Amino acid sequence: MITQLPSTSLKKWLLLISVFCFSFNLLVSIVCWVLIGLISLFLKDHRSLMINQFKSENYLWLLPALYVMHLLGVLWTSNYSQAGLDLQIKLTFLLLPIILSSFQIDDAFINKIRRYFIGGVLVSCIYLLAIAFNSYFHSRQLSVFFYSELSSHLMHP
Repeated sequence: MITQLPSTSLKKWLLLISVFCFSFNLLVSIVCWVLIGLISLFLKDHRSLMINQFKSENYLWLLPALYVMHLLGVLWTSNYSQAGLDLQIKLTFLLLPIILSSFQIDDAFINKIRRYFIGGVLVSCIYLLAIAFNSYFHSRQLSVFFYSELSSHLMHP
């Protein structure tokens, strides 16, 4: 049985923060994922746990393999600016397996992750509804409640 390391609780809090912010601030989530990855890679006990997880769980290799296949496919493109953006978006395919392999998560923590994710989605919904009502009271147009109008406020261009 692996004892809980002091930095394990830090990694769990970073994961909870990233899950909470995922629906309204992707940058915070990615920064948390990078910090989790750095902790996992540079601390010896975490690194050995991650390596053992990678060796024992074959499904962790699927996302990096998909990223490599996508990277090879980008070699035949003529639109390099879009290809770079596409590779940047799919960078989570490399970060997610590092995060998944650096934890031994029990059912109680999975439920906590679910609660934080639902809380983050609820916060973003309330924020978007407040923006929509404010816009509606100024413009009197129902289109401010449509997805195309609301999505530009948080994540989608």
